[in-house]
Amino acid sequence: MTLMIAPTEFSVRGDSEIDFSTNGVGFLVWSASSGVIDSNGLWRPWNRTHGATVRLFNGSEAVAASGQVVGVFPLKPISQAPRKAGKSVARVDLPSGITYAAARSGTRPAYELSGFERPEVVAELQAFHAWHYPEKEIVFADLQTGQARRFLFDGPVQVSDSGPRRVEWSVPIVAVADTEAPFALTVVVSGLTARLQWLYAGVEDTRFEYRRLGDLDWSVGDWGGARQGEVTLMPGSIYRFRAVARDGGTSQEVVFEVSGGGFGLSFGLSFGGLA
Repeated sequence: MTLMIAPTEFSVRGDSEIDFSTNGVGFLVWSASSGVIDSNGLWRPWNRTHGATVRLFNGSEAVAASGQVVGVFPLKPISQAPRKAGKSVARVDLPSGITYAAARSGTRPAYELSGFERPEVVAELQAFHAWHYPEKEIVFADLQTGQARRFLFDGPVQVSDSGPRRVEWSVPIVAVADTEAPFALTVVVSGLTARLQWLYAGVEDTRFEYRRLGDLDWSVGDWGGARQGEVTLMPGSIYRFRAVARDGGTSQEVVFEVSGGGFGLSFGLSFGGLA
């Protein structure tokens, strides 16, 4: 029996955990490239944005799972003050090698987070900031709406002593995408293969869905963080494509007609809800 574990791929927040399962029995050794994993396969990742690998060895075989961890802002701010930020840019790298980039219509949410903590807690915030600034994404939950979104640090951490074992801190953050168009889908058709890629500003798992004209139900891909998929098309059919998130967010629908010879012709878009 071939040794297996599940899941084999993952996309997870740094404040969550994965309970891996396996068909292995007897002598089993779990290990992880970061974080802590117990003897039953329960893994708690390191709260930093990074790639990670989990391995299982049974004495003769070894299997591995790999994926991405997104760091979660480690403190709960007392204040979340709005600040100005420029327009965000949507970028999609297509399988053809062409990159499309366009400014979005809205502006990205940006905040100045602040609070006060013990010196050792602020030191951990500074270490978290040093790891991620300026290009690694983090997750922060809006204090007003509770919605978790992807942000970037937009400047240094400012600190000042305000009493015995009390340090005031503040740090600017800016959202990865704007609030008006956080979910965008691109479909590229080559012959009878449709390749889907999508952008998503939230942190929930996403997947693609599609259906042919006349079908009652949508065919769905797997939940995950890959944000791309592939569909084999049938000649002489009309397809509707969309990307969705676990929290209910939906991209615009892309409608595509495939001729009898297998060449696609895009003839319209219908816009669904936003994430």
